[in-house]
Order: sequence, then C-alpha cells, then structure tokens
Amino acid sequence: MPKEIEALREKLDLLIVHSDLTSKAEIGAALGVKESTVRWYEKGSDVRRPGTVPGAKVHKLVALVQRHLPGGRSAAEARHLLFGPLAPFAAACTAQPTARWPLVVDTLVGDGFTLLESNASTLKAAAFLETKKASNTAQHLPRGGRFRLRFAPPRALSGVFWGCFLQHDLDGWDVLPHDQDRPFAHKTGRALMAPAARDAMYRLRDSTQGEVRFVVVLSRRPFPIAFQDAVIEYGRLNSDVLDQFAGWLVGLEERDWTGAALVVEVAD
Repeated sequence: MPKEIEALREKLDLLIVHSDLTSKAEIGAALGVKESTVRWYEKGSDVRRPGTVPGAKVHKLVALVQRHLPGGRSAAEARHLLFGPLAPFAAACTAQPTARWPLVVDTLVGDGFTLLESNASTLKAAAFLETKKASNTAQHLPRGGRFRLRFAPPRALSGVFWGCFLQHDLDGWDVLPHDQDRPFAHKTGRALMAPAARDAMYRLRDSTQGEVRFVVVLSRRPFPIAFQDAVIEYGRLNSDVLDQFAGWLVGLEERDWTGAALVVEVAD
C-alpha cells in the first residue's frame, strides 16, 4: 500500500546536501528505480498526492535514510524521522557529529606522507619524522618556503578515489587546491601528488610561522556536498564544517578511506 511522506522532496534534498549522496539518480538506484520515478514520488500527479511512495519501496527508502543520516540512527528512528515533520529531519541531518576533527587528525600518522621542499631549482625529498612524542623532531621550512606534498598510502585504495590536502596554522584550516581549477583530486593510482602540475609548488604565506600541520584524506566515496561547497565558497574552514566532515569520515567503512598527517616547523 502506498505511503505518503510529508515534504519528501525537501528531505531528500537535505540528505544529499549533508551526506555523501550526490543526486536523486543515486537515490533512485538504491531504490531500484529511475531518477524520474523518484521525482514523480516527490511531485505526485493528478491521481497521487506529493510524497507518495509505493509500499514495496518504503523499506528501501528507510534503509537509505538510516545509512546516510549522521549519528548511527536505528531503523525505527530513521522511519520516525522520515515520516515525521520536516524540522526534526532537518535537525537530524545537521546534528553534531559524534567525532571531532582534531580527534580524527590525532589518530593519523605519517606513513607514506612526504613533504618535498624546494631547493633552488630542484625538489628534494624529506622523510617524515613523527612529532607526537617529545623526543621526535619536526621537519622545518623557512618562512615563505615553497613545497609539494606526496602521499603513497601503505594501504592503497582500489578504484577511483577522491583526495584533498589540508593545511593548519595559527589562522585555522585551509584546503590546498589540487590544481588551479579544482580543490580536490579525483583519480586512480598508487600515490597522490599536489599540486597536480609537475612544475607547480605551494608557497607558505610570509606571515606563517610556528607549527604547521598538513593532513591528507583519500576516500572512495565523494566528499559530502556541504564540505565541497564550504571549500569552494570560503576556502578557510570553520570547526563546524570540519567536525561534520570528521563525523562523515568515521562513519565510512575502514576500507573506503585513509589519511595521514605531518607537522612542520616554520621559522626564519
């Protein structure tokens, strides 16, 4: 028997914005129907009210919502939110994640993550020295120094993956653009180099000094649209955006993502 879901279109739009779902076509594929059918569910017709979903598809839609809502919701909770008013569903989509970005970064080590420092007209590889223990020494860069980053994860991701490099200094977190037109990498291969162009390098701001942390994240799933939009629109990322991103990462299967971090001391 068909079931009517209040504000179905708005709920699915919210789910796309705040999860790794990318389109109504992907939602349709999970339900076993075409994108046009999903939009028909949303809009209704002369004989069907908007938000009407066939009974045979309801359990698949509930499972989809359960899988992509943050916070590890039960099937009963997901169903309650899906069939309830829009406001609680919207609040659930933007709920504070159980993970925080600084805690996720602290779990990352430097295996396979290398900073290539410019040395006159050449690049020299500098091995990563872990800095979590007081006895270890951080790598150094001069103020305004030029560099490249390379990540060859010990556990390679199969197939096409998304990748991004982030930099943290006293002013906050930025995503380093992979090339001039794209903040993210989308490729296959054993290693990821940034910037993408072989003759390009990043340059530290002259005002940057002290401890700088670099983080790389690779994922077999597209980064959440809310995270992508924040990077494209603002560049510098606030704690709410990063915590949402951290919550999304820890919700992935271990085989679907990897990352690393390294610390660099910047001084004259």
